[in-house]
Amino acid sequence: MKLELKALELQISALEDEKTEIEKLIHDFEVRHSQELGELILKILRLRREKLKEEAKKDETKKKDYTEAEKDFKEYNQTYEATKDEHILELTEEQRRDIKTAYRKASKLCHPDVVMDEHKAEAEKMFKDLKDAYDKNDLQKVNELLNCLEKGIFQNKSEKTDEKKKLKNIIERLRIKRNEIEKTVNGLKNNETFKTIEDIGNWDEYFADTKRKLNEELA
Repeated sequence: MKLELKALELQISALEDEKTEIEKLIHDFEVRHSQELGELILKILRLRREKLKEEAKKDETKKKDYTEAEKDFKEYNQTYEATKDEHILELTEEQRRDIKTAYRKASKLCHPDVVMDEHKAEAEKMFKDLKDAYDKNDLQKVNELLNCLEKGIFQNKSEKTDEKKKLKNIIERLRIKRNEIEKTVNGLKNNETFKTIEDIGNWDEYFADTKRKLNEELA
């Protein structure tokens, strides 16, 4: 049973790593998308909304189009405001490899689902801090958290739990958690933004080309 518990901990850790990588990729793309294209898109959405508003005054059938244009503008503006000023540190390829390795090591040591229950609240906070630092490409902070965790402040359930009944309960909970994360990962892979990212060969070329097309549409 301890071996099964350890295997579940490793599966959850691997799935969490995959989930984090996809979420980070989507987040990085959305931040850059807002910062490079956001103002242009807002101008286009605003003009479209204003145009349809005038048309709806003269033609009842245009009211639905105007309502949708208003909704599109508000939703995009909300996303734009949330990401336009976010700062993600630039890293070299070597630093990107280093931060990914450090994050994966650290996440295995503080994942709230695998540490002992008495450390769960503290582990949740540290796991959140770790993910925030990773999302911002803060290599120094990720390394600081890893150094702290490597001192052994948390212990995994598979290393400390001995009672058979407790082991069964933990295994059942971790099976459920593993299935939930697996479902989330599959959902992220079907996300439209992720599919778009997968089809992009070069981000610089994509954003330059999209900006050109948006300027043509705006004109």
